[in-house]
Amino acid sequence: MQNSLEPNPPCEESPVCSETTRSSPTTVGQEVHLVESLFFEGRKAMLLFKYKEASQKFGDASKLLAKTHGSLSPQYADALFLYGQALFGSSVQRNSVVKKVGITTENLNDSEFVLNLENELELERGVHQEDTEDFENAWHNLDLARKIYRRIDTVDAKLKLAEVVMVLGDIAMEAENCRQALSEYVESLSLKQLFLKPDDRNLADAYPLCQKHVLHILNEIHQSLTHSYILQSGFDV
Repeated sequence: MQNSLEPNPPCEESPVCSETTRSSPTTVGQEVHLVESLFFEGRKAMLLFKYKEASQKFGDASKLLAKTHGSLSPQYADALFLYGQALFGSSVQRNSVVKKVGITTENLNDSEFVLNLENELELERGVHQEDTEDFENAWHNLDLARKIYRRIDTVDAKLKLAEVVMVLGDIAMEAENCRQALSEYVESLSLKQLFLKPDDRNLADAYPLCQKHVLHILNEIHQSLTHSYILQSGFDV
């Protein structure tokens, strides 16, 4: 995973991006309108759980904002955050719908079943490859957004940083990296405690969410340590 602040192109060259990025300064108003439209369509797609479509919209928007506002601007970071969320959602969504096929001796004697099984396995390989790409791109874009927000010394940027870090914690959890996830969740909650009032609704909502994640992580770590102790002690698991 890259840690450079140099922006990775957030989307493949598309008609929307290529035509706009070659436009003259007189079309700045058109670019602003296009970005607003892409954001609206992307958020709508997210609400409908159409994460792939949302990622395409936010990817195009982030490319335009990098050109108009710069690759270290808060506007670009906002787009990267949404883009990373959509990519992560797309990755998790595809991973959850991959079909699992039960194999028995009888099934293996059925030529039609074997053919269907081969097709299912081929589909799963394709889904896994695309899932991995989206997962890594989600992390990259969110990590870049985190770096940009950390450079900006405003309350708004720090609160957005807290949201980015929370999603990075979710990604770490999905990757079964419990210690990294714990670090991200604690940082997110600490930022909210620092910049929000004690009775703020956003902070109140963050407590049970972080508590749930932290308890799950601590349980995973406890089980891992217990398993390691049993193995080192020479007992059968």
